[in-house]
Amino acid sequence: MRLAERIYLVGSGSFGFDLTDPYDCHVYLLDGGTELALIDVGAGMGAEAIVENVRRDGFDPGRGRLDAQIRTVRRLRELEVKALLPGHLALSLENGQRHIKRANEVLDRLLIPEQMASAW
Repeated sequence: MRLAERIYLVGSGSFGFDLTDPYDCHVYLLDGGTELALIDVGAGMGAEAIVENVRRDGFDPGRGRLDAQIRTVRRLRELEVKALLPGHLALSLENGQRHIKRANEVLDRLLIPEQMASAW
């Protein structure tokens, strides 16, 4: 949903416009010309719907950048994480490393973890 020149709303939960997962906040796409950026990536449970909205607005999700997020997940793999508090909904007070391990396994298959898909 285009809001202004180069600014789109591509995600919104039940307290907004019900575009994606009910727990999502407003997720904005900024068109930087050669690259895309998302502002707040939602709750992470409706990533596929967010990516579909990006496509529906005429953009290639491949123009987004995941560099910083991928580097962070790769670095976290080297640590022993007991508790994981990501900031939105799901949190793990025990064995938080399992979430980091799963994200790295998905990256190893050259895919994007669902929680990162809308963050590229």
